[in-house]
Amino acid sequence: MMSTLPIEIVDYILSYGDPSVTIKHKAIVSQLNYYSKEYEYLRHCPFNFYYNWRKGDVIYFIFNRCYFKVQARGVTCNCSACIKDTLNQNLIKEDAMKKWKRNKKREACRIRAYNERIW
Repeated sequence: MMSTLPIEIVDYILSYGDPSVTIKHKAIVSQLNYYSKEYEYLRHCPFNFYYNWRKGDVIYFIFNRCYFKVQARGVTCNCSACIKDTLNQNLIKEDAMKKWKRNKKREACRIRAYNERIW
């Protein structure tokens, strides 16, 4: 794994002995490396928001990406209660949308039947 972070930081992150913690930290380091490579690519592309940003501003790019990911997931906390609550809210919204579509179809059928009546 080619790291763009200083080796001292990588060694410190990976210095924990628990295998599950080490795996999680490796995933974090690889995601940070991915973000830094993506930033390096985007800051040299013309007509891009990050065009001509300084190399040191990579942290703001990473914060933006993490914020967008949290907004897309709709979860700000990783505890099981928050995740269950978000899933329940999504199910409620989905059920409401299904009811709305069903009622819309019924209304369309009713209007079509009314318009096709023979007078």
